[in-house]
Amino acid sequence: MQDRLLAEFRAFPSVLTVYLSAQMYDAIGDLISNGQMAPNNLFERFVAWARKATVVPKDAEEDDLVSAFREQ
Repeated sequence: MQDRLLAEFRAFPSVLTVYLSAQMYDAIGDLISNGQMAPNNLFERFVAWARKATVVPKDAEEDDLVSAFREQ
């Protein structure tokens, strides 16, 4: 599912973040209306993975990322 969303929103990753945030808030509303507490890691489960995937490609080497960051 995550790969499909990343492909669909590839050109507009910020829109993916907005969409996932809306889904997270819907889930929070559902949990609260049922008298449950929202898990502490809800942001990571709903939104953070997408941000990491758009910033860090799967095939990137850590050394390459550090070098690219320092060049900026």
